[in-house]
Amino acid sequence: MRLLTILSILWSVYSSIAQVTDSSTATKGIGAVLTTKGGYHPYVFIRPFSGVEFQAIRGYSSHQPTISHFTQTSTQGWFGGAGVIIYGRPYWAKPKTEDKNVVGSFRLGIKYIRGQMSYQGSKEFEGYAFGNYVHEVNERKVKTDYGELSLGYELIIKKRIKIDLVPIILGDSGVESASRFVLPFSAIGGHTGFPLASGIGLSYLWK
Repeated sequence: MRLLTILSILWSVYSSIAQVTDSSTATKGIGAVLTTKGGYHPYVFIRPFSGVEFQAIRGYSSHQPTISHFTQTSTQGWFGGAGVIIYGRPYWAKPKTEDKNVVGSFRLGIKYIRGQMSYQGSKEFEGYAFGNYVHEVNERKVKTDYGELSLGYELIIKKRIKIDLVPIILGDSGVESASRFVLPFSAIGGHTGFPLASGIGLSYLWK
């Protein structure tokens, strides 16, 4: 249901911007973003117009997060999703800025990602009479998803390198589990349980 909502928003934005922008500014690219919660998302994107960017997100992640009450934890998983970025004032696309090496614009983004992950966790208890005891948790094909709304600023250097500075990210991951224990970490969005984060992205652009 949430994916259908995202797709509806993408189509509405595309239709509205297509009526008022010049398609000659179409740009493509590839990049990745890293958040303070430990999540990272590689993606490819297209800008059919100067004021909007559509992202296709696909990747694999492997983490060894620090989880309370565990001695050691590791997660692995594949994921995929979509996103859209709206630019409030795309300076880089205007003729008066064509001679500038660094140009920028405010950005508002939304994305939704789904995937599956496996995780392993172990907790070592110190023993006295019979030695140490290690408790292990191991689950596979755990469903997880991630949604976010972000506000930030982009810098484009010589029309080829794009840096996204994103001080405000509102979003969190959901993790499903067949057992009573739910790992407070997602292979997509990183640490769960609090919605606020920040991030930084790096991309390469071409026409």
